[in-house]
Amino acid sequence: MENLEVMAVARRYNAFLRSLIEAEIASVTDRHLAIDFGAGLGTFTGSLLLRFHQVIAVEIEHASQEALRRRGIQVVDSLASIPSGAADFIHSLNVLEHIDDDAAALADMRRVLRPGARLLLYVPAFQALWTVMDDLVGHVRRYDRRTLCTRLQRAGFDVKRAQYVDCLGAAAAVTYRLCGGSGRLNEPAVAAYDRWCFPLSRLADRALDRLVGKNLLVTATA
Repeated sequence: MENLEVMAVARRYNAFLRSLIEAEIASVTDRHLAIDFGAGLGTFTGSLLLRFHQVIAVEIEHASQEALRRRGIQVVDSLASIPSGAADFIHSLNVLEHIDDDAAALADMRRVLRPGARLLLYVPAFQALWTVMDDLVGHVRRYDRRTLCTRLQRAGFDVKRAQYVDCLGAAAAVTYRLCGGSGRLNEPAVAAYDRWCFPLSRLADRALDRLVGKNLLVTATA
C-alpha cells in the first residue's frame, strides 16, 4: 500500500486534523467558497462539503482527481482558474512541502482569498527530522516556525497561530532514521502509534508546542 493509503488507519490523527479544520471554519463568517489545496483522495475535503456553498479541490494527480470526481467534488489542477478574492477559506495539509516554489504557491493562495479570509496550513517540521521517507514521498523541504511565518508574511498574510504538533512523533522520526527505515509506512505500526502514542503526544504538546514537533500548524488571514 502507498503511504497515503496506509495513513487511513490513523483514525485519531485524522480526527485531530478534521478538528483543526472544523475549529477554523467556525471563525469563517462568509461560507461561499472553500478550497482544499492538494486534496489527495479527499480525506479532508468532506469537512468542507456541508459547510460551504461551493467546494473546490485542487489536485494534480490524475488518479486522485478521478477519485474526487466520483464523489461529486469539483476538481481543478491549479489555483489559476479561480478568480482573485473568490475564496473564503483554504486548507492545505501536508502539501506545501512538495512544491518547489512555495513562495509562489502562498502568493497564489493569497490572491484567491478575499480580504480577511482564513488559511490553515499543516506541514512537516524541522529539516533535522528528514528521513528517507521524505525522499520517497517527494518532499522538497521541512519547515520551522520562523521560516514559514516569514514566507506567509511576505505573501501578504497575517499569521494568527503557529505551533508544533506531535512532539513524540519527532522522537519517532529520529528513531526511524537511526534504525534505517525503508521510507514505506507499516500499517500495524501506524495503527499502534495512532492508538497509544498520538494521544500522549497531544498531551505533551501542551507544554512543548512552541519548541518541537513532527509537524507545524499555522493559521493566517488574508
